[in-house]
Amino acid sequence: MTPFQEFRLWARRAPAGERAGAGVAAALVLAVLVWVLVPAFEGTATPDALGLSATSATGNGAAGTTTGDAPAGGDAPDGRRTGTAGSGGAVARLPGTGLTAAGARGGALLGTTSGPAGSTGGAAARAASCPAGAATGLTAQRVDIAVIRVNIVGPASNTVFGGESPEQQQTYFQATIDDVNARGGAGCRQIVPHYFDGNPVDQSDLQQKCLEITSKPYFAVLDLGAFATHFPLVSCFARNHMPYFVAYGVPAAQVADDFPFVFGFYTLDRLVRNTVFALRDRGFFSPSHGFEKLGYIYRSCDPALISAERTWLAQVGVPATQMITYDVGCPDAFANPSDIQQAVLKFKAAGVTNVTTASFVGDFGTFTKVAQQQKFKPAYGLPDDSLIPLTYGSASPDHDNIAGAIAITATRAGEERTPGTRPSPGSRQCNAVLAKQHLGTVYSLTPAAGNICDLVWMFDAAMDHAPALRPQYLAAGLQAARSIDFSYPQGPTDFSGQGVTTGGEFWRPNQFRPGCGCWQLLNRAFAPSFPDRQG
Repeated sequence: MTPFQEFRLWARRAPAGERAGAGVAAALVLAVLVWVLVPAFEGTATPDALGLSATSATGNGAAGTTTGDAPAGGDAPDGRRTGTAGSGGAVARLPGTGLTAAGARGGALLGTTSGPAGSTGGAAARAASCPAGAATGLTAQRVDIAVIRVNIVGPASNTVFGGESPEQQQTYFQATIDDVNARGGAGCRQIVPHYFDGNPVDQSDLQQKCLEITSKPYFAVLDLGAFATHFPLVSCFARNHMPYFVAYGVPAAQVADDFPFVFGFYTLDRLVRNTVFALRDRGFFSPSHGFEKLGYIYRSCDPALISAERTWLAQVGVPATQMITYDVGCPDAFANPSDIQQAVLKFKAAGVTNVTTASFVGDFGTFTKVAQQQKFKPAYGLPDDSLIPLTYGSASPDHDNIAGAIAITATRAGEERTPGTRPSPGSRQCNAVLAKQHLGTVYSLTPAAGNICDLVWMFDAAMDHAPALRPQYLAAGLQAARSIDFSYPQGPTDFSGQGVTTGGEFWRPNQFRPGCGCWQLLNRAFAPSFPDRQG
């Protein structure tokens, strides 16, 4: 489990005093959250039909580097931000290639796409046009962006949580950006990153960081996860018409509210919906497979999600009379241990045979340990809302209790421990990027390495395919790109739908194998997401 995944749950829910004074102690017990969230997708094409394999070619690279200052500040045509680059962002070195417009456009990270939306992709698509545009942070040769590194300050530090230092994060970012620049840049412009540190535990720091970034002449911002614990603050970027790309799942409602300026990997409602209908198709709710009653335990922090999941469960044939529910409330940190125990006892006494959850990953390990003590061993069918990486951390569920459990994931989780599975073309492309700096592979490093490749590629694709380089047109650029072959840990994507600014349109099942103490794929092929409306 990544350090920021562990930190997010703690920072979001722990009391303020605990966050300030007990970071080290908390790190011993907090191994709990990955945001793996899935957005809407109405198509029926398979990943193969969508052509989600990467195309690669070699472009003319750059030799040598020069230091570059941010362009002079000024008003954009829409009257948004003004200012000049100051001491807040460290200016990265810009390869001195002199590339402009259509110069030296190289190989594509985009997958070729064929299907209902048509076809695109490959080196030809990248070289086909160099979008024109006039906006803050943009010239004919370069695009200046802010990059936010996660820097947990105080007793709860990156080191305490076993994570990548800001410097190591920057190494991954710079390696990926240098590779894109060597192949022609984003929208035929060299990417010039300006690095900032964001402290997820300090809301005032994040507020100030957004004000600082939006006051400077940057075109967009890429965030590894600093705003994960205070996502509503992201609206600060949207209000200033600054595109915000983030390497984690985002709330669907906020994506809609801040459209077209928020871009992310997932939305949770799609993951949960896919889980319910995928379990149905696997016979999880069938009496012939031993189903009698469903135990449903959840946090009530997101009432809309809970209500939606109840509706989906009814649609797959689980009426309220066959569902035993337990609401642990919306605690600041972890659920009360007595609630966990009462839930287990209630489920056992009611004859529950199967269990599912929602927004419960931080407490799932405790639930399974109590269940094992009480000799309660239901069949588990779960959304992979960080469950798979959680299993390899200090807050792992009881392995005997979850033997045979099914988890539905939108990511590539599980493939790294499934014999015979090879890295995808996107993963191999990211490995090649990392190898240039003598780093490890996406399987051997923390998920931050692959996520950074995916984050930069997402921005690159939106720029390359935008009808014009203005902030409000990047969403259209992503739609025109149609798909990006993301590296592990992210899965395949289809951005061709109207207004789609998040990935995660596919899923596949994993099963927990107690022999290896790991999750392995039940099906290597990704399936398309279930539609919003079910008949």
